[in-house]
Amino acid sequence: MKTRKLLAIVLALAMVLTFSITASAQAPYMAAPKYDNLNYFDKTILDLVDMDLVEDALLYITKEIGVRVAGTPSDKLAADYLENVYKDLGLDTYQQPIALSGNTTIGKLNVHGAENWYGKGNWDFGEWQGTRWECGGAANGVITGDATMVTGKVVDCGMATPAEIIAAGANDGLKGNIVLYTTGQAVNTVIANAKAQGAVGVMVHSLRGSRDNFGSASSPSVTAGTDIPVLGLALCQAEWLREMLAEFGTVTADIQTYSLPRTTARNVIAKKNGTVPNAPIIMAGGHHDTVIGSPGANDSLASVLNGVNVAQVFAQVSTDHVDCYFGSWTNEEGGSTGSAYFVNRTNLAANIAAGSMTAAERDRMIGYWHCDMPASAQDDRTPYLFLQRYNANAPRLVVDYMYAAADRLGYRDLVRDNVFQSSDHGSFYNAGIPTAMFIRMGGVGSTSNYSIEQKYHTPQDCYEDNISMKNWQLVAELMAVSMYDAIRTFKVNTRLTAPEVTLLDSDAEFNLSVYEVEDMLTAEIEFEFDGDLLAFIGVEGLNGFEQIGDITWRYAGGNTWKGTVTIGYPDGGTVTGTGFSTLVATDIAKFVFAPRAEGDATVKITNMKVAGVDFDLNQVVEKDVMFLADEATTTLLPNFSKYDLNRDGIVDALDLGIMLLYCGFDSDSPNWGTLVKVNDSRGKGVTASMCDVNNDGVIDMLDLLDLFLHYTK
Repeated sequence: MKTRKLLAIVLALAMVLTFSITASAQAPYMAAPKYDNLNYFDKTILDLVDMDLVEDALLYITKEIGVRVAGTPSDKLAADYLENVYKDLGLDTYQQPIALSGNTTIGKLNVHGAENWYGKGNWDFGEWQGTRWECGGAANGVITGDATMVTGKVVDCGMATPAEIIAAGANDGLKGNIVLYTTGQAVNTVIANAKAQGAVGVMVHSLRGSRDNFGSASSPSVTAGTDIPVLGLALCQAEWLREMLAEFGTVTADIQTYSLPRTTARNVIAKKNGTVPNAPIIMAGGHHDTVIGSPGANDSLASVLNGVNVAQVFAQVSTDHVDCYFGSWTNEEGGSTGSAYFVNRTNLAANIAAGSMTAAERDRMIGYWHCDMPASAQDDRTPYLFLQRYNANAPRLVVDYMYAAADRLGYRDLVRDNVFQSSDHGSFYNAGIPTAMFIRMGGVGSTSNYSIEQKYHTPQDCYEDNISMKNWQLVAELMAVSMYDAIRTFKVNTRLTAPEVTLLDSDAEFNLSVYEVEDMLTAEIEFEFDGDLLAFIGVEGLNGFEQIGDITWRYAGGNTWKGTVTIGYPDGGTVTGTGFSTLVATDIAKFVFAPRAEGDATVKITNMKVAGVDFDLNQVVEKDVMFLADEATTTLLPNFSKYDLNRDGIVDALDLGIMLLYCGFDSDSPNWGTLVKVNDSRGKGVTASMCDVNNDGVIDMLDLLDLFLHYTK
């Protein structure tokens, strides 16, 4: 399983996922999922999906940070926030800096005396609270910065001709005022004429975007040397101003423009690494940057946060046999350069040094689950979730896993697939990694026949106007369930553990645990041990398992003995029985030995056969077993006084000194049982918990006094 090719063969044999997908133009009824055909793993994963967590993050970033053009200060603020979210989940996290160049020009508009205005306009816009708006600015116009503020009354000139602008300026109609203009004829001439008539600023806007979305904020291209500030409004902002003019008669506004250097943009990478060297990798992600003037709730912060949701699910289940990566990309709106930099298909050493993938990592990738615009609230234009490959020849692995999950969750009628580019999944496809993008669309989802939400790339891509929690959750559930499907090895994963130290007058106990197992009934376990160090006492079934029959023994030569034992749950292996299922590591058997001599005693699991129910076939089948830790060792030691912290056979000043090192620690400390400041006489670590000789959960004067009383005993 060290190459993607081998893994693909294993997965292909394990799953039969052939689908014939035909897109329909008829919009489905957006019903709740049926959840009729869920397996144990589906139910467990779904229970862990947490929309409250990601909803809070979306609200904070879109409202407190706002617009996030790549390479600007707000892009850095968003990266910092997302990095902390991943860190809070316990993931290894870092930011990957990407050098950009040039400037972006933005504008800000503040409306006087209308703080309580909530504009609707004639375009069925949602409410926009407040009257200070961010938009675009013309780089060749005046850049005011914070030092200057241009103030004037707003004069709506609609789509006037240059001559009509001159006429509007008669009798000082434009003098000292700010022109609101719908982009149409000879924009530069209109701006020049408005300036000649005494206008102190111009605000232009378009009606429609290239994808039939409402007009976006923009940085207008104007003649070099234009000596008034020029703003590029979104259509909704222009309509709000027109509604204010209709309501109040006169509207006064302040306008400012800023040129922001785009120096360094930042990807955020988070990893939950497994315990197996060179393990397969699975990844999910989306982009956190936005266009000018848009808070980017659906395009595409909701996508990044779907990755966060999967990360917090995987943080709560065992994924030791794979490495789980999560990415939040910058500069998707500038050509997907952030994700391309991470994928690093040209294998540049400088990129690798900055945190990009290596060629070996790319070869280990199972697939990349990419999300973009998953939560649109405009169901009439985006009735389906499309699973989009980059081209028709791209692998279907990710698409097929998503379809299989949709079938079981009852979402199948809401899901389509096609081919669409224009997002970060292209970076992964170009690097040879199976991938697909998940996006809500209408039509057949092709580049020539699709529809998207009209609030795309506008100020109204915000939580209130453009996020459907129902649609967002649908994609989150499908991603979490399908990705877990992909990383399941279709094997029973096992681990053998033992305490670091066992005293000679105590039993030596070795616990066998399993995880990622469904409907397990019996396990035949072969184990071996050193008969010079350990004497076998017995096997105890745990968590509902019981020993079945006698143990068979075989002498393996030297001092090694092998035993074979069978344990069952709960009735020994019938199709009608209720099998044992768990995602997290759960003990099923305890092997108990009596220590015979000092030394490092190792027990090994040399073979294991597991049978379980396959309810689809209605029969008991044998399941493969993956050993992630097939042996465990405990050090057998003579009894020491608990006050003899350095294990040298005497309680003295050295032990007192060790306890002083840990004074002040308590059981709430995260490293209570793991922090090692000093080793004992055998080279073993002494932890804080070992110094709590009076067992009250804190290292304090009472422990020091207790140890002192035993000073020479």
